[in-house]
Amino acid sequence: MRKTISVLLVLSLILSLFCACSAKKNEETEEEEQQLEFTYDAAYSSYDQSAVNAYEKLCQCVIDYTPELRMNTGMLDSVLQLFYTSFPLSALVKDLSVNDDNSGVNIEYKYPEEEHKSKTQQFIDTVNETYKKCSEGTTNKNVYVVKLYNYIASSVKISENKTEIDETVSCLDTVLNGVGSSFSYSQYFEYMLRMNGIPAYHVLASDAAGAGWGLTGVELDNQLYYFDILSEYYNNGGEKLIFFGMTSADVRDEGLSELKFTSQSGAPDASDLRFDICRKCDKWELDGAKLLVTVKSGEIVEVAL
Repeated sequence: MRKTISVLLVLSLILSLFCACSAKKNEETEEEEQQLEFTYDAAYSSYDQSAVNAYEKLCQCVIDYTPELRMNTGMLDSVLQLFYTSFPLSALVKDLSVNDDNSGVNIEYKYPEEEHKSKTQQFIDTVNETYKKCSEGTTNKNVYVVKLYNYIASSVKISENKTEIDETVSCLDTVLNGVGSSFSYSQYFEYMLRMNGIPAYHVLASDAAGAGWGLTGVELDNQLYYFDILSEYYNNGGEKLIFFGMTSADVRDEGLSELKFTSQSGAPDASDLRFDICRKCDKWELDGAKLLVTVKSGEIVEVAL
């Protein structure tokens, strides 16, 4: 009898340890899923690693609702350039100021901690869901670009106050509320590209009326291409690829000019014609690592991804 009880106690102990390990594993998995990528606009790829490290620490402070960060304030300009151009949750920060002893910065937030963390979690959940939907079933990064572009362009919503030309609408607003501008939708696209290790640039341009417009520069296989999420939406509800993988000439034909990065350097010329057939796109589909573009005549053109 004693032997039976001992065996049962041992089995019970093993089972409790197994459950504890499983719970811990689930917690670790959940924690991993909560992590955000602290990526940055490819226009700043030449920045010193120390500035990048400080930028990443600042991003983590915002996630954690930390009120201050010790850092070398001599590189604050570079850190803030990365922060405000590349990290969507920067929109939750009301003010950043150098502290009295110049040992770092004080961080003032727009919302109380509970609301701040709720918005942060919603952002994390949404970008993770977007990434999962667009990367599922493929490891090909170019296929991911096609799926992501279509996913975002076909989900565009413009608010009643003409936000398509409103630079004050943040990427965070767009992710949380599903409404945005050419600037915020392109920033959303760029952030999701960088999550998959794809170099992306936020590009500022002027339209034919002289108003500001946002689009995206992307490096695919060492070639630069331009993408215009909002124009795709206006043209066809985001269902085609007419403004996908454009050259500089295509952008000019669209009526956009004065292209520059947020670093204020001029955006370079893009001339590769890999996606030229997309200018005539009537419909498209993916077949493994191939993009099949159907033009209005019914001809199907294959583009290798």
